Amino acid sequence: MLHKPKNLTLNPLIVALALSPGLVAAENRLSQIVVTANNTEQTQRSVTANMHVITREEIEQGQYQTFAEALSRVPGVFIRHNGGIGQSTSIFMRGVSSADRHILVLVNGIEMTDTTGFGADIANLRLSNVERIEVLKGPQSGIWGANASAGVINIITRTGEQAAEVFFELGTHGSHQLNTYLAAGNEQIDFSLSLQQRETDGFSAVKPFKENGLKFERDGFTQQSRAFTVGFNPSSHHRIETFISQSDSTNQFDGGFPTNPNDKTSFNTYNDTQKMLTYRFNNNGLGLSLSAKENSIEREFSSGFITEGSVTKLTGSADYTYNQANKVAISAHQTTFEGKTNFNPQSSYTNNGIGLSNLIAFNDHLYTDQAIRFDRYDEFKDAITGRLGIKNYFNDQIFVSANYATGYNPPSIFQATTPANPNKLKPESVVGYEMTLGLYGASMTYFERETEDLIAGQGFFPNNFFVNTDGKTREQGIEFEYLHTLSSLYTDVALNLTWLEAKNQQNHTLAYRPDHTGYLELTYHGLQNIRLGVETRYMGQQFSANNREGAQIGEYFVVDLNAQYQINSHLSLHGKVVNLLDEDYVINVVDFPATNPRPSQVYGNGGTQFFIGIRAAL
Repeated sequence: MLHKPKNLTLNPLIVALALSPGLVAAENRLSQIVVTANNTEQTQRSVTANMHVITREEIEQGQYQTFAEALSRVPGVFIRHNGGIGQSTSIFMRGVSSADRHILVLVNGIEMTDTTGFGADIANLRLSNVERIEVLKGPQSGIWGANASAGVINIITRTGEQAAEVFFELGTHGSHQLNTYLAAGNEQIDFSLSLQQRETDGFSAVKPFKENGLKFERDGFTQQSRAFTVGFNPSSHHRIETFISQSDSTNQFDGGFPTNPNDKTSFNTYNDTQKMLTYRFNNNGLGLSLSAKENSIEREFSSGFITEGSVTKLTGSADYTYNQANKVAISAHQTTFEGKTNFNPQSSYTNNGIGLSNLIAFNDHLYTDQAIRFDRYDEFKDAITGRLGIKNYFNDQIFVSANYATGYNPPSIFQATTPANPNKLKPESVVGYEMTLGLYGASMTYFERETEDLIAGQGFFPNNFFVNTDGKTREQGIEFEYLHTLSSLYTDVALNLTWLEAKNQQNHTLAYRPDHTGYLELTYHGLQNIRLGVETRYMGQQFSANNREGAQIGEYFVVDLNAQYQINSHLSLHGKVVNLLDEDYVINVVDFPATNPRPSQVYGNGGTQFFIGIRAAL
């Protein structure tokens, strides 16, 4: 049973701001933005679930250095990483970590899960050719299947436009990157090509607590990536498209027992390849799709540890739009997960699933959607998941929505094949709901989620193991967001706040879950050809161990500045300052277990950093 909210109090000023009728949002674009929240195209306005879209324009304006950094602007999302660029990174969405495989990460619908690890490798995801990032919060297994019990992040890459672009950037710690993009086409055929070269000397991933990390050796990162898309339209109703993306990276880190901040020998290489072939048919409201998708990952560590994994998916789907805005869709898929390491032999399991969804729109004001899905596994218990959602617009500025959904997470190959496991692992089951009120550019969401049979790691390597824990874990909270354009001041305002309570089976507060987080972005465009921006992030009280034990590493602000000068229609200059106030904040503790009030070692943040770049576009 889901619990009633408690200990979640709101500042009266925020409530007044949300209810103020004098605050009118900027032009509503939701009816024009097409998204894939339900694994089929629809307008963002009709999506009942809590969803955010980060556009290419926002990525370029924010000059985000990493994929995770771009996500930090989303309400309810915060980041935990083990040092600088390229170091191990986790995304927390409403208190749930991507490292626990509860957040499904996709690139053009290709699952990015590392079968030999813990979810997708966030640190190696690229921003250079991203068109938009769709962030869908809450359990989504009824649409997307396993590993989507806390949300879905779908990265859509650029394609289908006439463009030629080059971006070059230099920055602190010997950082530089070169990105190129080329696209062309006509009514019959189109293509796009993206190339990226990135390198940084970095800073020490690990440092003693309260010491200057720049005194220690640097942990660098290099990455080369390329992506190619070709689309062929044999007629107006048919399209064949292929997508290939490949990346190679090398990351230095601090290893040893205990961890050595001056470690000069530890590194790993990471190679990933995504492939997709898709056929689509659209005519008179009927859409058909067949696709084959594969993601393969290879890792090698300086210690000699090697991992190889892949996810291969075959999908067929059909949807039909009736009465102009209503849509029913059915899909079937077969997904094979494979993986092996030095310690675990070749292992695999197969998932066959079928899903049905239906979207009903009443006069472009009331939307309801329903989804149900059946998944069969050859190694685990079968599952039925679903989602019910409703959203009503009283006018273009006021709406309410509610969603109830279930989720399902089978063990990863790495977890299931760990030799020391005392019992065979069971899949995790999840239930959650959310309610949202939107008023004049402001919105407020209450959410709650429970997980049963949570898979948890115990023990120390090489005798570590995994078990299903008894009882239920629970996350609940409130998200507030406000978007507004102050026309008289030529300023865009984006504000969001999150109140979070995350408890384990013993009703203990979970580690690394801040009670409060906040984000404020101000963008000024009152000067000709110049745009100036400031971003401020607040991290509330959080602890490095469960039950509010260990180090209190929250309660800090980080301020970033960015600027853009449009020289002419083809050339622009960009600048960014990261951590303007040189805040010595701690986002992650090295010690394990991290139960000491004063940690011995922490992961570094790199201090104040400067970046300057130039973009040329035809």
